[in-house]
Parts: sequence; structure tokens; C-alpha cells
Amino acid sequence: MNAIISRIDIKYLRSFQAVFRAGNMVNAAKKRNITQSAISKHIKSLEDLLKVHLFVRTTKGIEPTQTSIAISQDIENILIKFDNFADQTAELAAQNPQILRLASGPKGKFLAIEGIHFVKQYHPNVKVSIQTLSPEHQHHQLLRGAVDAGFTRPPVPYPLRALPLGTGKLVLAAHKSKIDALGENTRLAELLQQNILIRLYPDFDPFLHRQTDLLLSELNIAVENYQYIHDESSLLALLSSGLGVSIVTWSTTLPQNADIGYIELGGHHSQWEVSLAWNPMINNEIRDEFLYFYQHEKHLNAPL
Repeated sequence: MNAIISRIDIKYLRSFQAVFRAGNMVNAAKKRNITQSAISKHIKSLEDLLKVHLFVRTTKGIEPTQTSIAISQDIENILIKFDNFADQTAELAAQNPQILRLASGPKGKFLAIEGIHFVKQYHPNVKVSIQTLSPEHQHHQLLRGAVDAGFTRPPVPYPLRALPLGTGKLVLAAHKSKIDALGENTRLAELLQQNILIRLYPDFDPFLHRQTDLLLSELNIAVENYQYIHDESSLLALLSSGLGVSIVTWSTTLPQNADIGYIELGGHHSQWEVSLAWNPMINNEIRDEFLYFYQHEKHLNAPL
């Protein structure tokens, strides 16, 4: 019997209660705010586990069997106790808010948004912080338990683990009129000779600066006409007005700017792996739910 109980989902009992009270599947489904098909599957699953029939169809709808009548009060009591337990744990969570500490590079914060939303559905009082840290600093903080999870680049040191999320990419960004005017045979070197290359200062995003230099070196492109700028908003504003071009990460394109177009760049250094790293030696329920979203719910198709 214990083996059976361990396999009973609480939603099966809620659907049983709804059907028992409503006397039909349609009203029970409305009460539970799920489909009639889902209600039927829950009842069937409960019947299969208990190896009994719970309801029979009649000309007036469905009626509970003697077994249903016998267990209905027990199920009612179970649900009352379960709801009381849920209320108590919610009160405790409100008194002792849980914390999820995340880290990412300057452009990686957008990756965390959906995961945070997923966790807050189940833990509305959780407090979330996101630090901007280099991969090396992230690894150090993860090892000492100062950060719960980080969006970083592999490899990660033992005992950290990393979940591959996708590929980060560099793109060429410019006003759409410049992008539309490009011919099929226009090379990046020619485009950079014809336009000012606008770059963020190295201390704003050291990784972007280093990766751009590596790509230009790989493509044997020497840029003489360039300008540094302090922040991303100013960079995008200049591009929107038609001044210059820039090499940025794909995540800079989010949210989309109606005046700016983007072209993916080739070359080995135009892309890199992006992973979500954590320390499995440290137990953290909230972090594990955050990880669950990226392991089972999130599907990343576009470059990062």
C-alpha cells in the first residue's frame, strides 16, 4: 500500500474531489481550471493505482461508486491537511525569504529572466541578485558558495558542473540602410575601411574587447578608423542615427532596435560556448529549481 501511496499525485485527488462534488466532468474541469480530458486522465490514473472503479456513467451523467463514497471523506481530509501544510510553509517562507544569487557576464543577464520567472511561480518571495562577473571570478565565487549559479564559458574547474546552453556569437551591427546596401561580395575589411568602427571601452566589457581583437586578427583585418564609447546605450544611439558600425554580441540585439540591422560574422573567434555552472557539492533547493528550468523547460534555438 505504501508503494501505491507514493505514486499518487495530489492532482489526482483534487480531480477526484472536483468530480465527486460536481457530479460531472464538465463542471469539475471548470472548477479545476483544466481540460475535461485532463480530469478524465487523473481519474483513470487514480483508478489504475487503486485498482477500483470510482465512477460509473448513467443517463444523468456519472455517479460515484460505493468505493468513492467510502474514501471521499478520507481524500477530503488529506487535501485539507495538504493545504494547511502548504499555507504554513508559505508563511515560513515569507518570514524567512530565500535567496537566489546569480552571476553572468555583462551581456548574459537576459538569459536568467525566464528562469527567475519560473522559480518565482513556486517561490514568490524568493529574492534574486545578479552580479556581473568575469568567468574566472564566477568560478571562484561558485566554489566558495558565494554564488549559486552562473552563466559562464566552459571549461569549469572541478567540482563545478556546467550545463551547455548554446553558442554566443559576435555580429556586425549597423544602421539598416548600411546593411541593405551591402553587396553579396562586400567583405568585412572593406566595410570597416569605409566606416568608423565604434567600440565599447575595454573596461566596460573586457571579454567583448578581447574577442573582437582575436576575430580581427584571425581575419587579418587592421582597423585604423575607430572610436571608443563608454556605454552600450550610446553605442546603439549612434548606430541608430547612421553613424559608424560596431561588432557586438548577439545578445546586444535584444530587444530588437527598429533602425539597426545585424549580420552574423564568420571565423573561429566569432563564437563561443555558453553554459550554466553550479557547485553540486552545495545543496540548494531554489538553485536546483532554477537549473531544472534550463534542463527541461528552456529551449534555446537562437545564438546567445
